[in-house]
Amino acid sequence: MKWIKSTVLMAFLCVLSACGNGLSTEAVQDQVVSSEESVSNYHITVKQSDYKEGSKTPGAQTVASASAWKDGTGYGSKIDKNAGKVTNQLEVIADANVGFIRYYQDKWEQTITAASSLQNTVVFPYAKVIQLTKEIHQEVPWKKTFSGYEKTYTGNDESIRKALTSVLGIATTDTSKVELKSRQMALEI
Repeated sequence: MKWIKSTVLMAFLCVLSACGNGLSTEAVQDQVVSSEESVSNYHITVKQSDYKEGSKTPGAQTVASASAWKDGTGYGSKIDKNAGKVTNQLEVIADANVGFIRYYQDKWEQTITAASSLQNTVVFPYAKVIQLTKEIHQEVPWKKTFSGYEKTYTGNDESIRKALTSVLGIATTDTSKVELKSRQMALEI
């Protein structure tokens, strides 16, 4: 049996008006959706691990982390491991006009376009991240934390797995274990 552990950590860098006891989960979701156009940048970290039945150590693992801005500027890294050994490591950096990539901390090489370098690490565009939060909103509510709001889920609910597959393209099966974590940063005003 194959176990998949997918952790999605998204720090949406936009301002929420959070006062007193905080906003309802519906109000947070509404602000996440309505803030899409006003967000100038965001950070995303994706961790996906494949586990075999009875194992606590992942066989294959991918960790990708990136920051992106609306103007095409961004940077990030991606590391693939198999049985704990690094099989692929890359870093990217781009501005609105040019992008660069390097493997295993070797020399930087220019990419065809700035966007093509970022696509190696920014697996999920911000619009897709927002679409996922909308899809799982009823099953996974926003909860107030010290620094904002958070969605946390662990399990194998069919509707969550379908959302991951249809929105983000993460393949799951009925034996998949999914871990999601989304964070909406809030600033008191």
